[in-house]
Amino acid sequence: MSKEPTPIEELLEAIKIFLKYDEGQYPINADHDIIYFYVDPNKVCESDHIRLEELGFDVHQEFDCYYSYKYGSC
Repeated sequence: MSKEPTPIEELLEAIKIFLKYDEGQYPINADHDIIYFYVDPNKVCESDHIRLEELGFDVHQEFDCYYSYKYGSC
């Protein structure tokens, strides 16, 4: 019987995916309850994109990055 991953384990998995595509000096930002990863969604392979969605990350159309409310406060 396998245990469900904790939110921190899921966030670490997402960070490992983002690390493969990191090109910037400031790849992470947070604003209230939103965390942003400034990784160009157009460079992310389909399987990683799908997994990021499963982990709670969506593409922010205006900023061309990934974001999530899942790991914010409260």
